[in-house]
Amino acid sequence: MFLPFLLCLSLHINAQSSWTDLVPQKAEANYKNYAAILIDQVPLWDGETTESPLKISKLSGKLTVGAVDRKTNQPMEGKALGFMIGLKDHATNTIWMISEKVYDEFELEELQERFDFGDVLLIMTVDRTYRLPRHELVFDPGC
Repeated sequence: MFLPFLLCLSLHINAQSSWTDLVPQKAEANYKNYAAILIDQVPLWDGETTESPLKISKLSGKLTVGAVDRKTNQPMEGKALGFMIGLKDHATNTIWMISEKVYDEFELEELQERFDFGDVLLIMTVDRTYRLPRHELVFDPGC
């Protein structure tokens, strides 16, 4: 009577040897590579913190999202990523999509009519293999 119980318990323990066995393999493949927001092919970095949005001083230039080499923090040639753009309105704290289109590049000048001081531009990648820890831009023209 006791022997079948031990056998059953042993099979159950061996079947779930680790909590990682419960994580789907597809989830492990997500977000393994790094991406950065680039303006005129220059990566926007502000250290490793993700506490506040990145600041841009002017609404001009070509915005892209690209894979970056984490060792050099430089964009990887030919690794442009598709992205979508949203906007967080500072007055209402409302998030809305600027366009349903997936962009490879976007001219920041196009935002001049829609972007108010204090609004936050949200950049969303469409490739889940890349993480974009710094995905918010705020327009700060300075003094």
